[in-house]
Amino acid sequence: MRNGFTITEVLITMVVLLITVLLILGIATRVTIVSAQSLTTIELADDLLKAAMELRKEIIKAGPKADEVSFDPSDPARISFKVSVPFAGEDYGFQDYLYVIVFNRPDIELQIYRKNPDNDLILEKTKILVSDISTCTFFVSPGTISFTIGKKKNSIERTYFISIALSNLE
Repeated sequence: MRNGFTITEVLITMVVLLITVLLILGIATRVTIVSAQSLTTIELADDLLKAAMELRKEIIKAGPKADEVSFDPSDPARISFKVSVPFAGEDYGFQDYLYVIVFNRPDIELQIYRKNPDNDLILEKTKILVSDISTCTFFVSPGTISFTIGKKKNSIERTYFISIALSNLE
């Protein structure tokens, strides 16, 4: 009986160890890639939900009536609605405003126009509601305003769809 290993035994052991190491590295790399994609997907979904809730808040705050929503299907990145605000001006009556939500890539802006007595629109305020959005499309149906927003990061794109029922229907 001799001491040690034969060359065949050493080569078989090295091949088994090499296959084991490569298998472990492959699994670890795959888990890392999948984890990074999952984290990006979760981050995109979170950002889109926050953006959708911000848009929803502004639309509900303005409280448009269903018959005062203006939407042009040829320009789905823009929606506007007329709003009458009590005690907004120097008079004790109502002041008419036009709220416009428009998607100017990559931002979604709220533009507020005031109607003067001559029915001219005067821009009063511009506010960026949401930043870093890749797509935004509005839809209007009787009694609801719907929109789809999307965001892209690291070749992963997510979209979010929401509908808002207009509570003050007339």
